[in-house]
Amino acid sequence: ISGMEAWVKFKAPLLLRHVGFDVGRHVFSALSAVECAFVCNQLYTLYAGDLLSKTEYSRTPLILTGMVFVQLVVLSPKLENLGKIIIAEGGNEKEFSTEKSSKAFSSIRKEVAKKKLYKPARFIHQSYVVMELVKVVMLGNYAYNIASSINII
Repeated sequence: ISGMEAWVKFKAPLLLRHVGFDVGRHVFSALSAVECAFVCNQLYTLYAGDLLSKTEYSRTPLILTGMVFVQLVVLSPKLENLGKIIIAEGGNEKEFSTEKSSKAFSSIRKEVAKKKLYKPARFIHQSYVVMELVKVVMLGNYAYNIASSINII
């Protein structure tokens, strides 16, 4: 979903770039929360089923957990800053039709100025995208292996 949302959003001719980045910040924040819930559930399931010691069941979930952790702790904050910088650079308060959106924009602009946020290196975004693709492949492979082991496939 996140990959489709990001690509499609920037193809919309009426969506201003900085508004698209604000939408993206909220979508990825929600996605991260859902991924955290899935990771916690998977780890609990492995622990409760005493499967952590069985490599064939635990390797992929543990690798995926590590990847989600790296994305949340290392990459996402830097990409969040990038989004805020682009939002702050891209608009002005007069563009926004509601007081709420004008205040949100003003708040982001002040935060960028106060914290002196900088744009992260391009490889940060590329790393995030590559990790998303690897997670999709790993999840597909994991699901296939589980289905095979219980004779569904």
